[in-house]
Amino acid sequence: MFDKLFFSQVKKITLEQALIDYINTKRGLKESTKLLYIESVDRYLSDWKKRPIVQITKQDIAARHQKISEYAPYCANRVMDVFQAVWNFWAIEYPEMPRNPAEVYRKQGGRNKEIRRKQDIKPAQLPQFWRAIGTVDPTIALYIRLIYFTGMRRREAAMLRWSDINSAENVFVVSNTKNSRPLILPITNQLCEIFNCVKSGAKTEWVFQSPRTNSYWQEPRKAVEKVRQNSGVYFTIHSLRNTFITIAKRHTGLQNEVIKALVNHSVGRDVTDGYAAPLTVDDLRIPAQKVADDLEILAKAS
Repeated sequence: MFDKLFFSQVKKITLEQALIDYINTKRGLKESTKLLYIESVDRYLSDWKKRPIVQITKQDIAARHQKISEYAPYCANRVMDVFQAVWNFWAIEYPEMPRNPAEVYRKQGGRNKEIRRKQDIKPAQLPQFWRAIGTVDPTIALYIRLIYFTGMRRREAAMLRWSDINSAENVFVVSNTKNSRPLILPITNQLCEIFNCVKSGAKTEWVFQSPRTNSYWQEPRKAVEKVRQNSGVYFTIHSLRNTFITIAKRHTGLQNEVIKALVNHSVGRDVTDGYAAPLTVDDLRIPAQKVADDLEILAKAS
């Protein structure tokens, strides 16, 4: 398949080396994206890290994708996207490489169908959900509650550092956002209680630090599943973001502009919105507290 010179060069390139060179060389990658790529390989492809990347076949890709799909179908797609991106990066350097096996597998239908996630927890379900949170690890419970009270994205919440929290000014900064724009938010009474509860433990860099590593908590799948079973309410971490937005709009009655500012959504293409000065953290203090209060009342209803 390869000439001798090419084979002697490329056969030494392991998946681990290819990944490291990719994240160190590829321009424009956010730190959060780099971490996501590393975590995807470490968690799902760790047994491939020392293998030459060209020896990983379409059959390998198919078997691994199907295995991950048994419990995390969307995640299985993301892992294969990571592999495909790393392979394509090296194919520029070595055009003689065979066709990307992940790309072939995907084009032959090897991808899970994805439906835009719109599910939210209904107000009547919130008390069961809230009580069931108390049955999981206390740190993960606080992490779930943080997202519930803020509508933050999973990774944004997980990657919070203590250095991002300014108690003196009663604000915190979300640095690793999807749109790369740092978000400054007010600390509501509910968040103050959460941060104080977490801080009563060991001092760490991360607010939600894993007890097994020096990094932050990853996807708390087992805890989420336990809360589902104990509450009878199906939800995902992303459901909490949808719930926050739904309650803010339909129950608290916040304006769309305010909701978008709180959850870091783009204001869209509205010309008037484009000329209006952006909302400040002080503009968001009262609305943030109102929706947090409503979320707490609904969750603790008897």
